[in-house]
Amino acid sequence: MKSKWHISLTCIVFFSIIYNSQAQEAQQNSDSLYSGALNLMNDAGDWSVKGSPAKAKEFYAKAINSLIPVLENNSRFPGASAALAHCYYEMQQYNQSVTWYVKSLSEDSTISPSLAELGLSFANLGNADSAVYFLRSAARHENDEKFQKSLSSEIVRLSEKIQGKAYETAKKDVDKGNEQYWVALKILMVAFDMDPYRNEVAKNISDLGFRLNDYDIASKYLKYSVR
Repeated sequence: MKSKWHISLTCIVFFSIIYNSQAQEAQQNSDSLYSGALNLMNDAGDWSVKGSPAKAKEFYAKAINSLIPVLENNSRFPGASAALAHCYYEMQQYNQSVTWYVKSLSEDSTISPSLAELGLSFANLGNADSAVYFLRSAARHENDEKFQKSLSSEIVRLSEKIQGKAYETAKKDVDKGNEQYWVALKILMVAFDMDPYRNEVAKNISDLGFRLNDYDIASKYLKYSVR
């Protein structure tokens, strides 16, 4: 007659095998979903290049639906948090983008593209100080000139968009409009630091300084604009 200990040990081994098998299956499923999500993100990027933002968003949404179960199975799945954050960023869901980039950067705080898009997300949300902090962090961690010029151009485009919104907002509420202008100005100063030979950016900063009655900024960058 088998002892109780022998039976218990047999049960432990049996359930351990089942557990390991299930864990392996879950990992394989996550790997497949993650790989599929990356392919969907690449397709979304292609649609963006083709000038079809609606189609791009459709693919980013599909990628999100693939990435969420990956993170539900393993909250630290390598690359998944950053990928999900990027999808939300492209979908213009900036609160979600911030949430997932913060999580991603808690695992690796030196990934420059993540730092950059986190900063841009904060700028879109009107949080100038956080935007500047993370945009400067991105530049500090990535000294590549091509990266910095590309990010500088992206910041300039965003600043122009924010200025357009500020113009419309100021028609109804001058103070709120000025808050948006300040966001545009502060991130534009970061862009200029990354690419300091863009006279038109310096001129834009100077104009914003005059608009916001900050004549120190206005005069300083006016000099840069006429070099």
